[in-house]
Amino acid sequence: MADRGGKRWRLEREGRVLAELVLVDVDMPWWLCRVEQVSEHGFEEVRSATIAAERAMVAGEHEEAVRLMAGIRELGLRVRLDGGGDPINEFLLWFDEDTARLRY
Repeated sequence: MADRGGKRWRLEREGRVLAELVLVDVDMPWWLCRVEQVSEHGFEEVRSATIAAERAMVAGEHEEAVRLMAGIRELGLRVRLDGGGDPINEFLLWFDEDTARLRY
């Protein structure tokens, strides 16, 4: 996938960058991104949690999805545009293999 305009976000937890999300396409309201993992520490936990929550939603297991999403919120994640700006604390982020969908 080719970059689309060079827009990037950093996925952060506890002041540490876990991954960079590089914009490759837009399917509004979602930003479709290539994921560039930066840190081994904590990234897989986040990725696995979002995949499990999305699977629960798709399967119609709403109570489980709500429980999993609450756990994701408790991780204290945020995204920030590369190059500065205020952190974005309220967002949805769904991972696939090496891509992600971001909405805020």
